[in-house]
Amino acid sequence: MRILSFILIAIAVSGCRLTDYSEKEGITTDVINTPTSSDTDENIPVLTLSVDEIDLGTITQGELIEYDLEIMNAGEGQLVLTDVRASCGCTVSKDWPREAIPPGEKGIIKVSFNSEGKSGHSESTISIVANTRPASTAILLKADVLAPELFEDR
Repeated sequence: MRILSFILIAIAVSGCRLTDYSEKEGITTDVINTPTSSDTDENIPVLTLSVDEIDLGTITQGELIEYDLEIMNAGEGQLVLTDVRASCGCTVSKDWPREAIPPGEKGIIKVSFNSEGKSGHSESTISIVANTRPASTAILLKADVLAPELFEDR
């Protein structure tokens, strides 16, 4: 029984050692302020978008359209984006700021829309997750895609 107790204590102690990050220098979370409901508005980043929605207008089926979505940190704290996702595979947020955006500074999220196989009106949502309140900001991307047969009728 003593041997079993000793083994359990050894496992517990070594397990604590696995989660001790104090010896890893260079890893800091100083710039990340994840707001909670009890936080005041001080030092909270505020994500603002340059447009209310992205309207690509009328495009031809098969076109790949690229768009630079400008974002700004209108708050007091460092803005850190943790994820950018689209509601469908045709819209890809392929490049977004990986470094903290200081107050008053801007960044660009590169968005591309692939109209291959699409026809008619198309809408998707791009969700930006950051250390803001609320944690997610969404923007609508829309386009009217002309299929080849529709394009020939014009």
